[in-house]
Amino acid sequence: MADDGGAGGDQPAKLKGITMTPKSFQGSDFTDFLNLTGEAGDVVSWAGDWAELDDNAEGGPEVLVQLADDYHYVPVVEVQLFEPSTGELTRPMNSANLAKYEGWARDFCEKHEPPYLALGMEVNILFEESHSDYDAFV
Repeated sequence: MADDGGAGGDQPAKLKGITMTPKSFQGSDFTDFLNLTGEAGDVVSWAGDWAELDDNAEGGPEVLVQLADDYHYVPVVEVQLFEPSTGELTRPMNSANLAKYEGWARDFCEKHEPPYLALGMEVNILFEESHSDYDAFV
C-alpha cells in the first residue's frame, strides 16, 4: 500500500469506496455500476449471508472478487450470521453450522485469496441479542 503521508512513516493508504449496489444485476445496469466504481474510491464491498461463500453458491462474493482486476477495485467481502434488523440467526449456532461457516470461509479464501474478508458483521447486535450465540461464534 502507498504511504499516505502520515506522521508515522509508512502508513497504509486509507481505502474508501462503495458497496455493490447497482440498479440491477442485469446487463448494462451492472456493468455501468462497475465502470463508475472508481469515482467512489478504490473499494467495492459486498455484504450478505455467510452461505454465499459456498463454492456452489456462485453469488455476490464470487462475482465481486472475480471482477476486481477487470474493473480496478479492491474487493471487500463481509459475511453475517444473522439479520441485523431483527437479530434473528440465519441458522442455529450449533457445531454443524459453525463447521460449515469455517469450511466456507477457508475454501473461499483458498480459491480466491480475497485481500479483505470480514467474518461477522455487527456482532455487537448478536452479543446484545444472545450472549450464548455470541460466545459460540467467537
